Amino acid sequence: FDRSSIGIYIQPQLGGRIAHFEAVVFCRDEKDSLERARSFIRVLAEAAHERGAYFSRLAAPWADLAFAGKPLLNQVMRRVRHIFDPAGTLNPAGSCFEEVS
Repeated sequence: FDRSSIGIYIQPQLGGRIAHFEAVVFCRDEKDSLERARSFIRVLAEAAHERGAYFSRLAAPWADLAFAGKPLLNQVMRRVRHIFDPAGTLNPAGSCFEEVS
């Protein structure tokens, strides 16, 4: 991608000890462009995950990375979901929520 088609936002937080990072890829509404953009965003997410990033948007395409290798997080999220959605009607196939008990 041309650098002019990528928007980067970095916001230091907690006195500069951590930072919020967002990347937006501007592309035409064409299948090839959208697939390339999705692939690029996935590569960025995987690189961030390898470096210990925390993912706060768990419904995004990188949700599997947010929960990978975190069995306690999965367990806690299932319990919290069961408290707020005991019937399992909200996004029943959502990440880490396949087996709500």
